[in-house]
Amino acid sequence: METRNLVGVYAFFLGLLVTIAVIGSLHYIERNSVRKVYAQENRNVLAQYEESKDKQDDPTKGETAWGYQVARVMTRYFPEARAGMISAAELVSLAPNLKEGDPIPWEDIKDSEIVTVEISGADLISSLASGVKFHPRKNANFLQVYGLKVLCVKDGEITKVSRVLLGDEIVRPDKVYRVAMSRFMAEGGGPFIGLESIKIVTESASLVQALRKYLFPAGRVGKMEPTYLFAKPEKKSET
Repeated sequence: METRNLVGVYAFFLGLLVTIAVIGSLHYIERNSVRKVYAQENRNVLAQYEESKDKQDDPTKGETAWGYQVARVMTRYFPEARAGMISAAELVSLAPNLKEGDPIPWEDIKDSEIVTVEISGADLISSLASGVKFHPRKNANFLQVYGLKVLCVKDGEITKVSRVLLGDEIVRPDKVYRVAMSRFMAEGGGPFIGLESIKIVTESASLVQALRKYLFPAGRVGKMEPTYLFAKPEKKSET
């Protein structure tokens, strides 16, 4: 009798574990399916955009290889961060304008503190829009970024942000994201003046030490991937 009861109990728990495993697998498949749908949707959207034809070495006028590498290092330094950014004014203060392939002048780099913050999607989009608004005219608040795709649309002399992507995910105004940036910006400097959603979630670190850790072996400015994309002009119909 006791043996049959034990067998029954084992069978019950085995069935329960199988059910949980099946439900977990179905949820995993569902999540993956949703991700694939979003990824395909984003690929379709990205096909309508292209990188700027106005290549820049001046970080106040557009994205640069040096700005991309600095933002990339900031993101890699903080495992919590999903993206990184530095304003054009800070990049100019950090070191002279550097082009892809240029040696990094370690003795001339001015240090600053970097942190990871939590920021609302709404404030993240707003700060990016503020920086790119007058592209390609000079703007000290233009944000050099890594981990993001900023999709832009020209409206006369103004550039508007139509969508921001973080990987395959669309940045939502009501969600919170972790981004690496300077303590100066995290405390409300530059394009973040007046923004209230920012919360510092890590200890400060030295930007120069982070750069040396990840860029010192090569010692040169690496390649960049385009992070600001602009809507392709509509083709004129032939009449």
